[in-house]
Order: sequence, then structure tokens, then C-alpha cells
Amino acid sequence: MKWKKTIGWLLAGCLALLLFALVGGYVYLCSNNFRQFALRKIVEQADLATGARTGIGGLDFSLSTLTAHLYNITLRGSEATGNPPLLRADKLTVRIKVVSALHRQVSLRELLIVHPVVHLEVGKDGKNNLPTAPPSQNNSNTNIFDLAVQHVQLTNGEVDYNDQKIPIEADLHNLGTDVRFVPLIKTYEGNFSYDHGNVRYAQYAALPHSLKMTFTASPQAFELQSALVKLGASAMTLHARVSDYSNPNADGEYQIRIHAQDFASLSPQVSPTGDLALIGKIHYAAAGSRPLLRNVSVDGQLASEVLTAVASGNRVEIKKLQGAYGLSNGNLIVRDVSFQTMGGIVAGNADVNDIDTKPISRVQASLRNVSLQALQRALARRQVQGAVISGTLTGTAQAYWSGNVRNLRAQSDLTIRGTASQTTKKETSVPVEGAIHAAYDGAHQTVVLRDTSLRIPSATLNAQGTISNQSSLQINVVANDLHELTVLAASFGPATPLPAISGSATLNALVRGSIQSPALAAELQAQNLQVEGSEWKSASFQMNATPSQFSLQNG
Repeated sequence: MKWKKTIGWLLAGCLALLLFALVGGYVYLCSNNFRQFALRKIVEQADLATGARTGIGGLDFSLSTLTAHLYNITLRGSEATGNPPLLRADKLTVRIKVVSALHRQVSLRELLIVHPVVHLEVGKDGKNNLPTAPPSQNNSNTNIFDLAVQHVQLTNGEVDYNDQKIPIEADLHNLGTDVRFVPLIKTYEGNFSYDHGNVRYAQYAALPHSLKMTFTASPQAFELQSALVKLGASAMTLHARVSDYSNPNADGEYQIRIHAQDFASLSPQVSPTGDLALIGKIHYAAAGSRPLLRNVSVDGQLASEVLTAVASGNRVEIKKLQGAYGLSNGNLIVRDVSFQTMGGIVAGNADVNDIDTKPISRVQASLRNVSLQALQRALARRQVQGAVISGTLTGTAQAYWSGNVRNLRAQSDLTIRGTASQTTKKETSVPVEGAIHAAYDGAHQTVVLRDTSLRIPSATLNAQGTISNQSSLQINVVANDLHELTVLAASFGPATPLPAISGSATLNALVRGSIQSPALAAELQAQNLQVEGSEWKSASFQMNATPSQFSLQNG
């Protein structure tokens, strides 16, 4: 029976030793030495994993709940020593759960981050303060859904972004997120939001906004159930679904309401007002190494009841704006755009091909019954002294350019119908008709006029040719009744008596040279000419003029 007592004492000793080890281990885990050791290991592993310089102010660990609390965490990247760190957080709580002690499996039950502050810097040379992580020596591919993190929460976060190269600044405050894992369906459900966001571009005023979004993520797909961005009275909502993480395929729908006054600070001199609505669908399908923009397609519509803006000191109004647009394979298409402005209707289409490489742009527009008076005001053109020109402009225009807009090539075919009347005597009105057929070549700074004419009852002007650094413009004026033309000119001009003239005349002129230094050669033929009682059955004159001299010869 002695051996039974011996075995009993051995078992009792083993139990006592195990109990002593557990108590000793527990005491060690609660000791300052363990905390210092754990801090060194955590900092060492964090530096190794991120390439940053990590600092942790304190640590405490609860063995009963398997919970660790880290305090005053800092993560420094490549920013200067005196600058704020890349990341700073007041507190990080990590709680784990032992899944299997035998197989050494644990899961992350909770991850809580309190007041994280991120400072991102981008210099004028494009370099940022993000650390360069060393190559990973771990070939394991841990799936985030296998980790099954039961609860992730971020509270009172801040982001400070300063990009000197673009330049743009962004500040996000009261940033937070709450994510929970649903084991039965192996899905994360969460939300993300911030209340006070400011984005500032260059010298423009900041744009305050907020964001709220809810989402779910499963091994098969990520679903953005709702995302709402608010900026004053402007708002954007988005719903989207992404499937196949290894080869992403996404579909979404968006609604955007732009309240122009919210963006007035970006261009104070324009002072925009009104609302613009955009709705549409967006699709993304990854395709090998193709650029991102080539994999995105968008179909949408735009509409607005009234938009106004200041142009050349005058307020221009656009009503009943509507149209459709699309993006596919890097090509932007705008179709069936129409709106009312300046008393008339403007409609058009536009295409921009290869917008991510060397854009090729085409624009087609038609104008119907656009008011000449409103157009003059919008272009800040003064009326002829003493006269009011009214009427309408109708026609078409096309434009094309490749790359820079300086390569613009445009063509217009316009018709003018209106009247010219004296400012103080509306009853003195003269019908005016005209046609303008012009082509513009921006690369060569050339304007070509073709079959361009302007007609009033007593005279007709025709112009044809080229205006450039080497102009060759032919102008022909036929005055059927010089007396009527003189009376008309006197009624519209200052109160200065003009000589009594009658008869008819034809002027043929040729303009050469540059716009800055033109040279005019003209011939005037007159028939039955009467000037202050003097009579000529016919008369002929040759004129030559430059900015520095003028000569007149009697033919």
C-alpha cells in the first residue's frame, strides 16, 4: 500500500506545482515586467509589419476576459520630426476568444479604436508620408471572413489630408464606424459616417459636408445598401453591389442634386443659382490590365428647371434643361441636350473619345430664335450708339478639337432677322437680315467667311475670304439709294447735319495683312451722284489705307 501513498503524494505535488505555475503565471502576466516585455514585442512586430516607427504609451491586460488595452498609440511615417504623426489614437482595445486550445485557434471578438487621428501629407514632388512596408515573409492567406471579427468600432476619428501637389486639403471630424459579424450567414454588417468634413481646393473656400453609409459584406459580395453625402442643400445617394472580389464586378444606382449656391464660393464672380438633378446607373467590370476608366460605364440623365450665372457682368438664365449622357470604354457621349435661354432654344450633342489618353472632342449645337439683344448683353457688347438692334439668331454650329482646345476647328451657319431702331424714336425702325457662314481654325488662328451677307432696304454687304496673319478678305457693298442711307445714318447717329447726298454706289474692297496691321485697297463706283447740288453721272475712286497712311485717287 506504500506505492499508493507515493502516487498520491506525487499527484498532490503535481497539482500543487501546476497551481503554483498558474498563480505565478497569472502574477507575472499582471506584473510590470510582463507589460514592458509585451510592449517591446508589440512595437517590434508593428514596426516590422508596417515599416513605420511605432510608439505605445501604456498597456494593461485582463486574463479573465482575454482583453488588452493599448494607450496613446502613435505611428510615424516619413514625416518630419516636428510634424504630427501619421496616426495617433487614444486607446485600442483588443478582445480575443479561444476557439481551440488544442489546435491553438483564437478569434478576434472585439476591436475598439477611440479617437484615431490620421495626418496624410503629399509634397509638391508627389512624395507622401506613408511608410514603406518590408516584403512579407508570411505566405498564409488569411480570409477576413474566417477571422470572424465579431465587433469592430471606431469612434471620434479625424482625418487631416494635405496634398500640396494638386493642391487640396481635407479634414474629416467625428468619424466613426461600427461593424458586427453574423456567424449564421458569415456576413459583416456595418456603418460608416462622419459629421463634419471640409474639402478645400487651392485658394477656394472649404466645402463642408457629411457622409453616412451602411453596408454588408459576405464572402460572395459587398453590398452598399445606402450612402448619403450632404453638402448644404446638395446631396448624393448611392446604392451598389460588388461581386467576385478577385475579379470585381459592380453595379450601382445614383441620384445627385446639386444646389448651385452651395458651390458659389468656388467661383464668386459667376454667382450660380438653381438646382441640377442627375440620375443614372453605373457598372464596373474588371478586364485584365485595362485602365480603370475603360472598365467603367455610366448611363444617366440630367435636368434643371432654372439655372442662372453671371457672364460678363450680366446674369444669364437657363430654363428647362434636359439631356442624357453616357460613359463607355473611355468615351463620353452627351445626347439630346436642350434648354431655353436668351429668349430662344439651344439644343445639341457632344462626344469626347479617349478621355483618359488624348481626348478627341466633337460638339454640335443648334440655335432657334435667340434674342440678339440678350446675346449682346451676355457678351457685354454695346449697342450701336443711338440705336437698338433687336431680332433673333437662328442656325447651327459644329466644333472639333483633338487634345488641347487651342486646336479647335469650328463652323457656323447662322441667320439674322431683326430690326434696328433709334433709341428715342422706336417708330424709326429698319429691317435687318443677314447670313453668317464662318469656319475657324484655332491651330492657324484663321477665320474663313463664305457667302456672308447683311442686308437693309437701302444697302447690301457681302463678305468672303480669310482673316488671319495673311488675310485675304473681299468685301462688297451695294447702296441702291444713298439719300435713304444718309437719312438713316443721320437718324441713328449724333445730332450732326450730314451733307445732302443721293444716287447709288458700289464699293469693292480687299483687306490683306494681319489683324493687327491690315491693309485696305478699295474701289468706289457711283452713279447719278449728287453731293450738295453738285452732280456726277458717274464717279470712280480708288482708296488705299494702312494703320499709318491713307490715300485717295479719283479714277
